[in-house]
Amino acid sequence: MIWRPDLGKSFLLDLGQKTYTESKVSEDRSAPPESDLEAVERELTDSQSPDSVQSRMLPDEKIEGRQCAVYETRVVYVGGSSEVIRTHRDKETGLILRQEISEASGRSVVTERKEVTLSVSPDMFEVPADFKRTP
Repeated sequence: MIWRPDLGKSFLLDLGQKTYTESKVSEDRSAPPESDLEAVERELTDSQSPDSVQSRMLPDEKIEGRQCAVYETRVVYVGGSSEVIRTHRDKETGLILRQEISEASGRSVVTERKEVTLSVSPDMFEVPADFKRTP
């Protein structure tokens, strides 16, 4: 995925088929985590559809020296399984810097972005010229 908030777009690439799809990204940096990137990721997974989703804001926290909005999302799936997702979204860039997913079974996964750099040339994040856009 190429995420270009400066263009208001994200690009999901299929490296095998040399194709990509383009989506709009929200400019609202304070939007709950189910916006943009997570919504795209949820669409791409084979996971079951949630029966209910409840989100709430928690107090802001600093991750890697960056001020983050923190959200907790409780998801209950058809059949009764559930998970709690705690997301730390950088207030300046909108990037998710840390996400903790805890299942009712006790299993958990933590994903973190480290060494976030904002001074990267946009040219490094272009869709390759030989890729074709799909609807």
